[in-house]
Amino acid sequence: MLGLSAAEGGARLLSFLFYLLAARVLVPSQFGVVRYTIALSFVAFVALQVLVKALMKELGGARAEPERLREVLGTGLVAGVLVLALSGALVLLAAALGLTGSAEPLGLVAVLAGTACFQLYYAMGRGVGHVGRPALTYVGASACQLVAFGLLAALGEPDVTTTLWIFGATGALPPLVWELFRPLLRGRPLPVTRDAAALLWRISAPLVLGQVAYMTWWSADQIWVESALGTTQVGLYGAAKNVCQVFVVLPAGANGALLPRVAELRAAGRTPDALRLLYKTTVGLVAASAALAVALILLRDPLLELLYGSAYAAAAGPLVGLSVAGTIYAGHFTLTGSAIGLGRPGISTATICIAAVVEVLVLVLAPGASGTFAAWTYAGAIGAASLVALWLMVRADRTLRAGA
Repeated sequence: MLGLSAAEGGARLLSFLFYLLAARVLVPSQFGVVRYTIALSFVAFVALQVLVKALMKELGGARAEPERLREVLGTGLVAGVLVLALSGALVLLAAALGLTGSAEPLGLVAVLAGTACFQLYYAMGRGVGHVGRPALTYVGASACQLVAFGLLAALGEPDVTTTLWIFGATGALPPLVWELFRPLLRGRPLPVTRDAAALLWRISAPLVLGQVAYMTWWSADQIWVESALGTTQVGLYGAAKNVCQVFVVLPAGANGALLPRVAELRAAGRTPDALRLLYKTTVGLVAASAALAVALILLRDPLLELLYGSAYAAAAGPLVGLSVAGTIYAGHFTLTGSAIGLGRPGISTATICIAAVVEVLVLVLAPGASGTFAAWTYAGAIGAASLVALWLMVRADRTLRAGA
């Protein structure tokens, strides 16, 4: 858990520094366009994200069969290109119809393409069992973004479009470097087969609903702020949300080790031990996240001024609600994500759908006119989902112990 958390934390720290530098170089309204465009790109990435998860799972299962492994790699690569082309076309169509707001259309496509290159290659490295390749791809992409933007900022005054193109292009750079010097894909036969395509589809289909719901919950607040309050306010809101990336590090790293360990204990007939490990880890991560949230809330005004400058002082209001949301999310993600290892994937899907629905309904129907309102809506939605998750987990606990 510590190793995975360290890799996750290192990459996210570099990403945080990129956003911090961008906020310093650009005015809040320009930074708002950058943050909003990147947020929309992650929404557009939803189909590719499902493919990434399916590809990682199936590659892991094919490690002992070289021919099957090559088939999954080749089929997954072609599927990724096709899904990326379709997603990019839909993005441009949405922009032409005026559905993307202030997002920069070509920058949106650039970010989508760069994210696809990085995520697909990362999934392939993880799937085939490499350690250094995915870790260095993750950290390398974030480092390239920071260095490239820093050099450009030192030489001139980058605009919104240039910033977005740097964000996208540098995501594709580490995979290209790997393929030049230590290829995973280049120089080997990568057949595309109907069987591999059908298998990836069977794995992907059940994941679509949960992924759409997660992206809706994660992005709806930013979309609402941009559409209701404008680019300057979404820039301020994005600055606060950037600080709250820190709440993702511990649960992401922990879940990478916890989920397979829980599954291992369950398969060995040690269900009570698996449940005990899951609960202890969840409580520990919530406690650590809560302590961090208290520190951020108490120090929010000087912290924001130190990081972003006085122009971002108004981000202090949203930062409170987003810190609370981050704490709740740490518990929800750990509990429901690792419950998959107990054979209970439905808890994660059902509850993140609840979070998405609650957030959208409140943002659409309730009166609100500030980033603080959006932040507390975001926190309330994941809070409601977590209450349902606890109830479902109590019921599952009884069934699992009875069958142990």
